[in-house]
Amino acid sequence: MGVSSGACAASVLVKNGKLHVANVGDCRVVLSRKGVAHVLTNDHRLTTREDERLRIENSGGFVHCRNGVWRVQGSLAVSRAIGDQHLKEWEAVDIVLREKSTLKACKRLVDMSSSRGNMDDITVMVVKLHNFMHI
Repeated sequence: MGVSSGACAASVLVKNGKLHVANVGDCRVVLSRKGVAHVLTNDHRLTTREDERLRIENSGGFVHCRNGVWRVQGSLAVSRAIGDQHLKEWEAVDIVLREKSTLKACKRLVDMSSSRGNMDDITVMVVKLHNFMHI
């Protein structure tokens, strides 16, 4: 079928005024505070996470580099699988800051990802957290 992209997941829970975040793959949760992007999660990439390589090898898996790309079991380019990332956090923050409407910001982010060749499902969520908590 020629599918070349994967999937990833990120979640945010605001409970009792606290922000709880999680991710799998190479997607990120990014908080914008006064226009500055703060990455709240760590990508599960083998190129930057020696601890992930060790975890995989200690669990009986293997990791190797092929054509300059580290892969798990000869296939996955992320260490916790389900994904790809297409936008850099500061680009996304700039778009959100320029748009008054969160709906328009989401549409612009989806359009940007599509224009970069992503032909897979794209989901974007922008939440104004100041409505829920003091940041």
